[in-house]
Amino acid sequence: MTDEAKQRVIDGFLATLDAARAVAAPSSYAAIEDCAEAIRRRPRRPAGGPVIPLRSSTVHDLFTKPRRQLPRWEMSLSLVIVFREMTARRGLDPDATVGTVAEWKQRHEAATKELAGMRRAARRRNDPETSDSPHAPKPAPFSFPNGHDGLFDVEDARRAVLLDWAKRQRPASTGAAGSLQSCLVLEEWCSRLRIYDPHGIPAHLQTAEFAAHLQLTSRPGAEDGADPRGLQAHGQRMLRRGTAVLLWFVLEERTLRRPPFRDMPADVWRRQLRHMLELTELNQVTIQIRPAGSPHFCAHGPIRLLRFRELDSPDVLVLHQWHHALYPHESTLVCKCYGLVNGLAVSAAPPDESVRILHKLLT
Repeated sequence: MTDEAKQRVIDGFLATLDAARAVAAPSSYAAIEDCAEAIRRRPRRPAGGPVIPLRSSTVHDLFTKPRRQLPRWEMSLSLVIVFREMTARRGLDPDATVGTVAEWKQRHEAATKELAGMRRAARRRNDPETSDSPHAPKPAPFSFPNGHDGLFDVEDARRAVLLDWAKRQRPASTGAAGSLQSCLVLEEWCSRLRIYDPHGIPAHLQTAEFAAHLQLTSRPGAEDGADPRGLQAHGQRMLRRGTAVLLWFVLEERTLRRPPFRDMPADVWRRQLRHMLELTELNQVTIQIRPAGSPHFCAHGPIRLLRFRELDSPDVLVLHQWHHALYPHESTLVCKCYGLVNGLAVSAAPPDESVRILHKLLT
């Protein structure tokens, strides 16, 4: 078992667990410890099993320091139960956002099984009685499902198939250009969409008037030359979908204070801000704003992360590079971007404070 392959499995599980933490949006690691203790003091055991003590320092190290071992199931289960509780307090459905305990048990068992298979394969390669002797029976090499070398390889292959399918479809939206079409098709099917936009306001949050103004002014760096009005109409369909999609946005305050927004007609800009404030009242919409003094993060364009209800459908990453949308299929890069966006969300103001920032911009 190579250290790199082992680390891929561990990092992949931790990245998914960190995404659940970001959904729960705890104010601090101490808040996680306090929530765990509150659950432990209840007379009735929570669904899924008991919760172990979660010291804030231990949880901090789990998510911020390199880890060479998969966290044991008791700790993973306790964190999932705590994150589900925190998510429910925010008015969100924990089954749809964090995931059920059964789903997390399946993820942990899959990662444990994969690591055990790697250890068996390594022992077979290193055992002289089985590998060096010409008369020793040669055991069949360990193999993973679908003939791929590891869980991430399976995800890579499934993602490639999904992206190829999306490329051949036509989105319901009009005005979508070239490389952005696949993204809109996948958004129509996803159950959760996370967007970090360093340069503007995503179409899902725009008013029709705001989008029309962007179209008239031919905003530099428009997404793949797409019609802002068509993208805004697509975003409105996402908000009105029969099967609710969870929308989570991280924006930059410094961007909202400079052109083209600062130079926009005041009435258009005010109505846009009021619209965003109204959207924050929807249970399926979360808006976080990184305050103007936050550490600068450089990105060419928005980062989108799409998740689907089907467990065998891998997450999809969309990177906007100037006028083009890129769709990396490597699971390692998808996990890294999840960690990146999670870190940006942690550095952003919590949703309630972000609402106050929007009010401040409005006044």
